[in-house]
Amino acid sequence: SFRRWQPRCYTLRSKRVFSLLLNQVRYHAMTDGEARRPSPLTDATFASTLLFSWASPLLKLGSTRPLEEEDLPQVHPKDSSSYNKSYMDRLWKNCQSNKTTLARGLLIDFRKTTL
Repeated sequence: SFRRWQPRCYTLRSKRVFSLLLNQVRYHAMTDGEARRPSPLTDATFASTLLFSWASPLLKLGSTRPLEEEDLPQVHPKDSSSYNKSYMDRLWKNCQSNKTTLARGLLIDFRKTTL
């Protein structure tokens, strides 16, 4: 006999554990004089980063009303242009000293950072 797959029902306790695991932060509109909040990716857990749930509160706010500049958090330090420029400069110098192409250097770097 063929059984139809049915999703499991999660208890309230498992939902709390799951939300703690994902480290969700609630967003609120900023008031005048209030500093921009740090990037939620800075304190995100591995699971939150993997499942992209650190962005859920911002996406939820954006679904209720148009986002304004004050709603956006600071840029994560590793996403800033100055960090990425210096990172690419180091990578390019490393490629030149090893006499490899930039494409090969990017591939090697990608393997190092993902594995």
